Amino acid sequence: MVLSRREIFACTLLAISPTLVAAQSGLRGLHSLAKAKGRYFGTSTDQLWNNKDSAYLNLTGSSSEFGVSTPGNQQKWDATEKSRNVFSFTNADYQVARAKNHKQAVRGHTLVNEAFEENGAYRNSVFYSTIGPAYIPIALRAARIADPKAKLYLNDYNTDWTGSKSDAYYKLTKSLLAQGVPLDGIGFRKLEITHLEPPVLKFLLPEGHLIVNSFEHTVQENFQRFADLGLDIAITELDIRMTLPATDILLKAQAENYAYIIKSCLAVSKCVGITTWDTSDDVSGLVNYTLPQLILARHKYSWIPSVNPGQGAALLFNEKKQPKPAYYSVADALAAATNDYNTDWTGAKSDAIYNLAKDLKAQGVPLDGIGFRKSRSPIFIIANFERFADLGLEIAITELDIRYTLPGTAALIASQAENYKYVINSCLAVSRCVGVTVWDTSDDYSWIPSVFPGQGDALLFDSNKKPKPAYYSVADALAAATVQGTWSP
Repeated sequence: MVLSRREIFACTLLAISPTLVAAQSGLRGLHSLAKAKGRYFGTSTDQLWNNKDSAYLNLTGSSSEFGVSTPGNQQKWDATEKSRNVFSFTNADYQVARAKNHKQAVRGHTLVNEAFEENGAYRNSVFYSTIGPAYIPIALRAARIADPKAKLYLNDYNTDWTGSKSDAYYKLTKSLLAQGVPLDGIGFRKLEITHLEPPVLKFLLPEGHLIVNSFEHTVQENFQRFADLGLDIAITELDIRMTLPATDILLKAQAENYAYIIKSCLAVSKCVGITTWDTSDDVSGLVNYTLPQLILARHKYSWIPSVNPGQGAALLFNEKKQPKPAYYSVADALAAATNDYNTDWTGAKSDAIYNLAKDLKAQGVPLDGIGFRKSRSPIFIIANFERFADLGLEIAITELDIRYTLPGTAALIASQAENYKYVINSCLAVSRCVGVTVWDTSDDYSWIPSVFPGQGDALLFDSNKKPKPAYYSVADALAAATVQGTWSP
């Protein structure tokens, strides 16, 4: 059945064929995609000086792929002060200068790192054995004095799910904040093994197994409890290794695992970004090295095979710097978030989506349309719709509801009807606006009251499934419209 474009008003989710799904070739701009969602996507590297690998240099210098550059080891103490009072910042300065030249931010140096053992006990470092637990607040306070603008993080591995080690960090974090110790965020390092164990896909961890179906929830729940303390969350050293040789099945599993991690970050509003631990799977062939020896030996890109013989292929690009299935799963997870709310009027968030769309179109990335979600009283949106339409994109209003503070009064109900009419007319005024989807049908099924206590009545039908004034205002707007074009499923 072919319907007039202006007769389409779907009450279930409009299935526009994947708006941001590219063919499995070419690059998608991971940082550009993440930036549109208010995150960053970055990578670490230690292999910049005297490096003749142009493909690697081009990849790590791409600000659309990696908006943040993290020195792998060159800003750590053993690199900047190899002997007492003899300092060298040559390599660190080179990386910072290069990042600045490529319009990339730099994610700093290690301050407090790996403070706990797996069982939640303090790690017996030289600082702990000399000073005791007080070394952590001392370090944080000293760093804040040295640079008041620096973001101060605690960082460790095997802390992204709930457990003894993560619980120890949570307890420490609460204590530090209660004491007024400066602390801005928590860095979670994800260095996993892709492993298949029928009948389910699992993550094989150094300390045990986690089932994928529960993994995302566990990670998200853990991220959220730290975020609820007011801290930023960052995934700081992401790679997902496998037992070699890499097979199609393992690469597919790895791609799914990467997607779970990305989605866990996107699900927590205070998760600010993701950093992979280097970019491509190239290795130097070193084996059986201790970690300090490995650092000095200038391992080539991925550290995994040198420390874990027989394992590797952990990153988003292969040895030839070609994107792997995991790259596209990350891109898809990030791109799926570009149907967004608070983008229907001009502003910083809408501008970010607009710039992303322009960038993707310029790169030849397949992109058919932009979805706008409307859950508040509208302001002027036609000009914003038009600028996206001028890029050759279709426009769709994808999650429309308009709430108000309860109880509803005659004035509020009338205002809601006018607001709905305004949104419909805004779509009708833009020739490339293909349709409107309301976010459910009747007020008893609305998500609004559970998220915004005291607000609701956001839909076109009341709890008795009777049409409200807003329904008739929408119908009147559609009936008055001039038919332009056709739409078919």
